[in-house]
Amino acid sequence: HLKHGAQTDLLEISDELIAEINLAYFVTCRQPDYLSNVKLQDWVDQLQEGLKLSKAHWELEMNKTLDKKPNGVVDSNLVGGPEMSITVGSQELPAMSRKQKVSTIKSALATIDVMQF
Repeated sequence: HLKHGAQTDLLEISDELIAEINLAYFVTCRQPDYLSNVKLQDWVDQLQEGLKLSKAHWELEMNKTLDKKPNGVVDSNLVGGPEMSITVGSQELPAMSRKQKVSTIKSALATIDVMQF
């Protein structure tokens, strides 16, 4: 069961989720009649909706990152929130470069692709 339904941050729980998906796949392959005793459809529906939402979010982030001009200005046609910064121990971490952001987003999309079935 996903803690927050389809809005659960699937990347945060991706390791556990991949293990659950593998277990569900194994059980259904080994003992198909076991499914009659287990209510998996709600979990599958939530998971598929969550994967759709997560993928759409990260694809939007990729488009916003790729549409930024080299000086950091975003195309005026894109609606985006303010840039964010992270502070650890009263030290502000440097902003990620465009290349780092693209790499991070590609990693997130790859993780989502692994979870899709």
